[in-house]
Amino acid sequence: AVMNAANEEAVKAFAGGIISLPRIWDCVQSVMQKHNTQQLDSLDTAIAADAEARCYANEFIKINKI
Repeated sequence: AVMNAANEEAVKAFAGGIISLPRIWDCVQSVMQKHNTQQLDSLDTAIAADAEARCYANEFIKINKI
């Protein structure tokens, strides 16, 4: 859930001309390093992890604009 959410946000930023292509991987990597791994034992946990990842990704994107 986390990797997918980060990738979606990064690709959206790339498609919008906000970040460069290599920054997609940098964004995903950054999010994965910040994320605290936990067991996905419910839909609520997955939704919370997705939201947190999107927040981290958008922070990265704001800092790393073209």
